[in-house]
Amino acid sequence: MAVSLHRGVDLSYAKRRATEEAEPPENGRKLIRLGVDLDDTLAHIKELARRRVNAEFGTNLSFRDIKDPLLERNLDGVVVTEADMKRIFREIWSDLDKIFLLDPKIPEIMTRLHGSGIFQLTISTATDASDSTIVGFLRKHGIPFDDIVHVRSSRQKLDAEIDVYVDDYHVIAEGAVQRGRMAILVKQPWNRAYRSRGREHHHEALVPARMEHLEDRLREMLRF
Repeated sequence: MAVSLHRGVDLSYAKRRATEEAEPPENGRKLIRLGVDLDDTLAHIKELARRRVNAEFGTNLSFRDIKDPLLERNLDGVVVTEADMKRIFREIWSDLDKIFLLDPKIPEIMTRLHGSGIFQLTISTATDASDSTIVGFLRKHGIPFDDIVHVRSSRQKLDAEIDVYVDDYHVIAEGAVQRGRMAILVKQPWNRAYRSRGREHHHEALVPARMEHLEDRLREMLRF
């Protein structure tokens, strides 16, 4: 399969077009573009980064204690720079054999969604991994996809032509809803505070969920 990669900072909704469109469904309906994040939505990256930071900087950060998605902001009194974290993430992504899935059922879940005739699967990511590494990870684990949007910063994902976002970063989920899209916020320790604000702070188009419940949440939201 040819791989469509969309990079850079100018990914406006109007301009962003796949060079290899998904096959239209037999019923003629337009496919729903499902944008699925990579780091800590499909791949369990922060857990590996946490271990590396503890070993390298002598910290004692537990996974459940991560309150900010930027790992370096969780280390009181210890200076870990953004450059340190980028290096660590690049080193983690250099060894695919050590990267594990957030949920072992992800390949079968994504395969069912891809084969449903309802969705076009876009991997939407600002990871520090290279394009070839992203493709290698997805193929290694048998995760189907139609194209990849690889941007420099997380917020740029909101400029992509995506209908429903699946992401662990509440800023992306909330930003999607503000733009008239829908979002599933993958439950992680760093979005716990956002989720605990109360139902009145959530929109019906923004649903918190674990990856194992992704299909159920999508059915509830989209009624398919």
